[in-house]
Amino acid sequence: MEIIPAIDLRDGAVVQLVGGDFGKEQVRIADVLGQVRAFEEAGARRLHVVDLDAAKGTGDNIEVVKNIIRGTYLPVQTGGGVRTIERAVSLIDAGARQVIVGTAAVCDDTFLPALADRIGKERILVALDYKEGRVVTHGWDARTGIDPLSLGKKLGRYCAGFLLTCVDKEGKLGGTDSDYLQKFKAETGMRVIASGGVGSLDDIVALKNARVDAAVVGLAFYNCAVGVKEAIRAAGTKDWPSATDVVVASSYAIDTLIRDNGKETNPGGPARFICKVLEEHGVGYRLVTGKPAQVEIDMRQGRESGRIISVGEIPQIAGEPDLLLVSTLLDEYSLKASGKMSCVDLQGYVRDGSDFGKKRKYDSPELERFTIVKATQEELDNIPAERAARLNILLVTDGARGFEIKHDGVTKKYAVERVTPKDTIGAGDTFFSAFCMSYYLTRDIDASASFARDVTTKMLLEK
Repeated sequence: MEIIPAIDLRDGAVVQLVGGDFGKEQVRIADVLGQVRAFEEAGARRLHVVDLDAAKGTGDNIEVVKNIIRGTYLPVQTGGGVRTIERAVSLIDAGARQVIVGTAAVCDDTFLPALADRIGKERILVALDYKEGRVVTHGWDARTGIDPLSLGKKLGRYCAGFLLTCVDKEGKLGGTDSDYLQKFKAETGMRVIASGGVGSLDDIVALKNARVDAAVVGLAFYNCAVGVKEAIRAAGTKDWPSATDVVVASSYAIDTLIRDNGKETNPGGPARFICKVLEEHGVGYRLVTGKPAQVEIDMRQGRESGRIISVGEIPQIAGEPDLLLVSTLLDEYSLKASGKMSCVDLQGYVRDGSDFGKKRKYDSPELERFTIVKATQEELDNIPAERAARLNILLVTDGARGFEIKHDGVTKKYAVERVTPKDTIGAGDTFFSAFCMSYYLTRDIDASASFARDVTTKMLLEK
């Protein structure tokens, strides 16, 4: 189960309320990005950002929300007052991983289908806030008389999952509504994110046992009743790689598609080196590839199987993995797939998108969805300066001279030992994949670069 820290915004500050009552404010933190950094350093892998003023119709913190999205490498799901398609699109364009819609989805039958058609249902979470067993809207001020489960069954076709907030328990640290959440999950089969009531590690364990997919935690983190790292451990997250879902996406064809129940696979192009690094370190993965044949190969946790797929299945197969490594980006994949940490090789991103054209690819807001972008210096020069400045971590390859990592205005160089110039083939992809895997675990740039350098040197010397 995933643990997601909550950042609730009121008057431009981070706050925590009891039961959504603006008169019962328990926490106020003016340094919003400072709080974001604190959650990053504590090991969070996603943020839940809500504009309370917009939800109540008393104000607007959308620029603060956008600053958070631009200022963190973590995926952000955000809501609060998202009652128009234009506002939802604006947040997605700003880099939000998913938008959360509640009132409009519940009160307007046409809104959710139209929004799903515009941005894709995988970008939508539906918020079902409920009090005394019935859904409430408009910042919890209006009651509908509808139970969440009936709405869940009705709206599930238009979204990626549901955020269920038990208003009776929100901000009271007195336990969650785990029994009802378990029933909701079982009867809808949808992704369920729980919110409201977590006050102890026992509450987190109860949600995990209820088969909930994720839990939003707010006040318990802010008043130190529960620590982020402790919560993650209590949620059952094991040491990587056993609990990690890694997806490698490549548009290169696989030479050997499916042989001997999928045990022999040989992806062409850069994906070959990425898979090699994963296998050498005992990491299971799923490989999704295309051109000319689309194939999914599952090599996770002892399962070795493969099947031919249609290109239209690619986004649905990948879903939202823990780590998405894209060696050469499939167009169908780039616009829809997401990961808790997503990393892209810019060379493949531009070359594979011939229908889009190089200029649009280099200037595409899609780039900002990725945590780590790998590029050559020539490719970096083609990225508009304003967009390049908003990229999270830029890993620049420079032929035989090694690698540079650019982050927060700081550039560090890392040399890799080589035998002959021809041995540099695959070095960039090996360094890239090793760095991404290590950074996913440690969030330490220097340690990850050292690990990647050692792995790449070993690979080159063995060649």
